[in-house]
Amino acid sequence: MTQRQLAQRHARARVRVVAFARAQRGDRYAYGASGPHRWDCSGLTARTYRVVGIRLPHSSRAQARRGKRVTPRSARVGDLVAMRGHVGILVGRWRMVDAPGAGRRVTERFIYRTSTLQFRRLIG
Repeated sequence: MTQRQLAQRHARARVRVVAFARAQRGDRYAYGASGPHRWDCSGLTARTYRVVGIRLPHSSRAQARRGKRVTPRSARVGDLVAMRGHVGILVGRWRMVDAPGAGRRVTERFIYRTSTLQFRRLIG
């Protein structure tokens, strides 16, 4: 496989990850849930990446140690957004899809900068 073909495969995978995550918007949050209509943050990200063959543990802390850490400037759509005790999927410039917590629904929202914020590259 050439570099160009590999880059195209990674780009398609990132698009699939974002499409799956966005399709879950509006679903309810439930602690420990991993779909198909209720999610917690790490359940949502684990199932989302599984669509492209990437297996992740159902733990935000464990997920935050996976992949390669990248700078905010070099973060790409489809990267994992991790912060203390929480994870989401990067879907655009400083926007993520996540399952924010009890009483809330899966949503797309702005990423708040915190001291623990990091982006993790799992695809390419």
